Amino acid sequence: MNVIGPDKVSVPDYFTSFSIPGNRVTGGIGFILPNSGSSLPLQSFAVTIDSVEKFTGIDFFSALSDKQEKSKSKNPVY
Repeated sequence: MNVIGPDKVSVPDYFTSFSIPGNRVTGGIGFILPNSGSSLPLQSFAVTIDSVEKFTGIDFFSALSDKQEKSKSKNPVY
C-alpha cells in the first residue's frame, strides 16, 4: 500500500462499495475500483456483493442467516 505526506497516510490500491436497494429482498450490486483513475464506465467494475466480500475478507452480512446472505450476495442487480 502506498503512503503519502509527512504523516505517511496509507492510500489503498482499490476502493470497494456495494448497494442493495432498500425494498429489495434479494440482490444488489458491488464494485471493485482501482484507485488509479479510469476512463472506463462504472459498469466495467460491477461485481457481485459476494465478490466484494471475498476481495476484502469481510462478511458484511454476518447477522443474516446463510440463506438470506446467499440471496443478497450472489444475485447481482445491474
